[in-house]
Amino acid sequence: MHHRATTERARVRRAALLSAPVALVVGALTVAGLGAGTASADPVTDDNPASAAQLADRLMKADATIRSGRVSLPAAEATVVSTAAAAEAAQVEQGRVHVAGPPAPGVGAGGVVDNATDAILDELAPEHASATVLEAEAAAAAAVKARDLLKLSVQAAVNERASVLASLRETGARRTWWCVSLLDRLGYPVTSENLRGLVAWIEAESNAASLLNPLATTMGAPGARNANSVGVKGYPSDEIGLEATVQTLHNGHYPEILAALERGDSALAITEAVARSPWGTGGNATRRLLSGG
Repeated sequence: MHHRATTERARVRRAALLSAPVALVVGALTVAGLGAGTASADPVTDDNPASAAQLADRLMKADATIRSGRVSLPAAEATVVSTAAAAEAAQVEQGRVHVAGPPAPGVGAGGVVDNATDAILDELAPEHASATVLEAEAAAAAAVKARDLLKLSVQAAVNERASVLASLRETGARRTWWCVSLLDRLGYPVTSENLRGLVAWIEAESNAASLLNPLATTMGAPGARNANSVGVKGYPSDEIGLEATVQTLHNGHYPEILAALERGDSALAITEAVARSPWGTGGNATRRLLSGG
């Protein structure tokens, strides 16, 4: 939770755990204007974690194809340009050879043997020029084909990614969808370690009052309402909640968290960065991570 008053936060959480069943919390939120009229009070979870993990794996493979393709495309485009230029140069040379034709017999500064050899080579020049053109044109066509196949591969991966995102949302894998969406908005990679770290953080923040706000930020936003006494917000849409979370992470107090997410190689680094930050979660996310849930 984005709040410096960790003592107050602990008191509120203990009180909620001891005396406020989820049904009563949801009822209270409805009275406060945060019920079904603006957002669902259901926690952000994955209905089928195994299915969500499979979808996430598909998404990460698509991301790898997209990254690889985008790195390779400039070189592929350069090859298309260079081979096209080579084919054009070969055609120009072929035209020059055919126009010039072979020299007259006996012309040359060398001896008889040298002159005869030069004459033979000159007579073969048109044939050689034609072969060079064919080779250059074949290389240019191959470069275009390779470039186009690479583009198709990247586009297929982009389509696969969009399909997986839709499936995550439609099949009840809302927690995974939310984590992926947050990483996308931050511009950071979707990796298994980033997902593990964010899930542990969400579980540590578990709060039925945090409507469309899994990390329990207190950032204000259009349509947001206070969901508890310490100012955790309930948001009217996923998009508004995600944007509020991004703005909070970029407010200058959480550089370690952002750096860990940008690297994407250690869930523990994420939760430990959270613990060292003023977010208010403390070591709860690390404990969740290390205990497996």
